Amino acid sequence: KIYIIDEVHRFSGSAFDALLKTLEEPPEHAIFVLATTEIDKVPATIKSRCLQFEFRRLSLLEATDRLQEIVDAEGLEYEREALEIIARYGTGSMRDSISLLDQIITDPDEAITTELAQQVLGSAGSQATRALVETILAQDTAAGLRIINDAVDGGADPRQFGQQVVEHLRSVLIAQTAGVDMLEASQEDKALYTQQSQQIDRALLVQAIRAFNDAINNYRGGWQPQLTLELALMDSVRPIEETFVSAAPVAVRTAPVTAAQPDRPAPISDANAVVAATTIQAQWINVLKAMYRYNKQSPSVMENFRVQRVEGGTVFLATDNVIFYERVNPFPEKKQIVERALTDVFKTQLKVQIVLIAQDGSDEQPTSDDPLLSEAFKRGGKIRQSDEPAPDTTDDED
Repeated sequence: KIYIIDEVHRFSGSAFDALLKTLEEPPEHAIFVLATTEIDKVPATIKSRCLQFEFRRLSLLEATDRLQEIVDAEGLEYEREALEIIARYGTGSMRDSISLLDQIITDPDEAITTELAQQVLGSAGSQATRALVETILAQDTAAGLRIINDAVDGGADPRQFGQQVVEHLRSVLIAQTAGVDMLEASQEDKALYTQQSQQIDRALLVQAIRAFNDAINNYRGGWQPQLTLELALMDSVRPIEETFVSAAPVAVRTAPVTAAQPDRPAPISDANAVVAATTIQAQWINVLKAMYRYNKQSPSVMENFRVQRVEGGTVFLATDNVIFYERVNPFPEKKQIVERALTDVFKTQLKVQIVLIAQDGSDEQPTSDDPLLSEAFKRGGKIRQSDEPAPDTTDDED
């Protein structure tokens, strides 16, 4: 007799103790098979008295070949690509793959075609998946949105479509980092993955995979089923350095720039050379992008500052908002991020000084030593000059 105990790791300690004696001296006519998905929960005394066999998931080729054996034995007509789709959705489980095959075989006289498999499983065609990936590589948002909507309108399940995109992008990433030999794919697909891996930066590729993977995990259906995929596409085609929301630039109260400024200033050979304030302000968007590489929150705060002046090697950044002033000035590490970004853009060492501008345009440096004064500044309070003498608050002596 063969005794199969499934999920044996759920046994209690006393149950394992009772089983131990039987395993030590099993009857000659009996074989015990203990199945578990959590081998670490099985006591060592049990494992030492058993032969361990670790099952693995079937490869795509093995699952497809097994499905082909089944349909051949049943005398059914089929397309090999349709069987590959079924095996892929089985994710290495032969039982799941056979169950999916049973769902598709509704009429024994009907051939198992790729179109039928996609219709039953709710998947988009491989051409739609490849086309969407091409739009990500080309940064073509409009074309990508059309592909997503056409696929969903054609009956594709958004979650399944997203999984296909993630799988394709993952294959491109593996081709880019480890080579296509690790992939289970046809030679045609391997050539495609190799070609696409040369058309996209690794950071953008990882960003796209994360965007669509998050879309799959967060998918809850709703009245706009394709919305999560559309948002994932928008995140995928947007450069990493521009993922922060950039508000309108702060008005610059300086003389207008008469000459067009280049996108990137030429490297400054003299380390002590001073960069003009107008030049820094004109390149401020590039400075914000450079900050993003060091801290994702810095650009949203520093876009509220403007370049007031440059003295020596120090750049004075001004704001009339005490809240933003208090969020930057007391923290040296935040000013260091700005300094590093300035160095990256202008190729010279620059220091940063944070300035608070009063209503009359003069520099105002409030101190937070007095908690009442600090709170007044946070609520929009300002320092005003008065010519009237301060009242004498000294108590009269009796």
